Amino acid sequence: MTALRRFDLFSRSIFEIFEEYEHYKKERPNLIVDDHLLITYPFAIYLFANKLNAELASTIEAGLRTAYKSGEIQELLLKKLGKNHGLY
Repeated sequence: MTALRRFDLFSRSIFEIFEEYEHYKKERPNLIVDDHLLITYPFAIYLFANKLNAELASTIEAGLRTAYKSGEIQELLLKKLGKNHGLY
C-alpha cells in the first residue's frame, strides 16, 4: 500500500517491525524503519492453553507475572530487540 502511495506509513509493533523489514527490504528498497517516530498505544498479547489444562494456564500466568515483577520480560525485550536495532 505504501509502494502504491495509498498512504505514507504502515505502523507496526515492536514485535513485528524488524523481522518484516529484514524480509522485505531487498524487494522494497525504499522501505525504511523511521527511528525518529514512535506511536504508542496499549495493546494486549494473549497466550492460550487448552481449556482442559487449567494447570498449564495457571503455570504460564504465574511465570509471566513473576518475570514481569522481576523485570526479566523487559530485559528480554531489550536484549532481543534493543541491541540488534539501536533501541537503547
